[in-house]
Amino acid sequence: MTILDNRFGVWTDDQKLTFPEVLSHELTVAIRMVWSENDLPVQRRLEQIKWLNEIHHRVPMRARAIRKQKADWTGPDAGLGLEHRIDQDESIRPLVEYAVRRSIRCADEVGTQ
Repeated sequence: MTILDNRFGVWTDDQKLTFPEVLSHELTVAIRMVWSENDLPVQRRLEQIKWLNEIHHRVPMRARAIRKQKADWTGPDAGLGLEHRIDQDESIRPLVEYAVRRSIRCADEVGTQ
């Protein structure tokens, strides 16, 4: 996901930890939004939730890698496989992009405090 390119190289460790913490919350909100979308058939909602969850379940391990100083921040999506999972269901792109942007904004704010 290009909105993450070069972001992590300049963040402090605290900012790097803030990103997955907020992302986890935002992805949970996205999953709840999809589930509450009664205009979509249940099967369609479950498909979207499946791919959001595929991203979500990798987030805590990224935070752990940061704490252990073993995080590789060279990839554009922080090792979360965002683009691959979005490619499986393009309809989740706006939800994921919003979650990532919100997480970036929060991490950036930590750097100004």
